[in-house]
Amino acid sequence: MQNQVCLFLFILLISSCKQKEPQKIEYPIQPVSSQNVELTDNFWSKRIATNRDVTIPYCFQKCEETHRIANFEVAGGLV
Repeated sequence: MQNQVCLFLFILLISSCKQKEPQKIEYPIQPVSSQNVELTDNFWSKRIATNRDVTIPYCFQKCEETHRIANFEVAGGLV
């Protein structure tokens, strides 16, 4: 009998509790468009300059030497 009373009180307690809606969490970090980003510090500006002046031209040179660019033209039906 005592177990049944405890069970009844437990059920009564749970049924009378209001369920709260999940709270929306506000994040302090918001996305930014890549067009609105500038990397001007000493660390990144040196690496960006190296990519622009050395790495990218070298990659294009190697693609032309190995006929990769011409292969894209053939695959695209341009030749």
